[in-house]
Amino acid sequence: MKAEYTQVVVNKAELLKYVIREHLKKEVNEVGRDRLLIEARFIYFYILRQDEQMVYQKIGDTVNMNHASVLHGCEKVKFWLETDHQFRDKYLMVLASYNREVYGIAKEKETNELRDKLNKEREEKTKLTKPEKQAKRLGAVYDKLHLLIDKTPEEKADDLLTRVEAIYNMMQMDLKRKRI
Repeated sequence: MKAEYTQVVVNKAELLKYVIREHLKKEVNEVGRDRLLIEARFIYFYILRQDEQMVYQKIGDTVNMNHASVLHGCEKVKFWLETDHQFRDKYLMVLASYNREVYGIAKEKETNELRDKLNKEREEKTKLTKPEKQAKRLGAVYDKLHLLIDKTPEEKADDLLTRVEAIYNMMQMDLKRKRI
């Protein structure tokens, strides 16, 4: 029984290596620090861990690495899936192809649902963050202005006010010119 399980694990690992080689044009067994190679290797780690529930050491053994490297790779993939949309597209492409090869069309539908879910989450984050970023930026500008005002000596306060009003008037004139 254990020998059969080991053979299935090796076959899935080899199949995933093949899928990655076909889509990303990289060998996960290669040694190097090229960005695409690292991404390919980390995708390999993450899929075997998440979809096949392989332990970190077994995954590492398939590429002659230790379990800590695999753990680090899986953590990086989680972060990149949330923040790097190009990486996420590579991951989903490899995952869809792997699932199609191993499980057939049913698993591919799950992958497409995952893609839709991640896209929806990304849209919601961008909707929420734009006004928040603008408010944060505006708050930071106000804070800097207040610091400048506080640092200004009493006798120079009128000069500062005159200069700030002049800058404001120039900005208003620029805005009027752009509207015309």
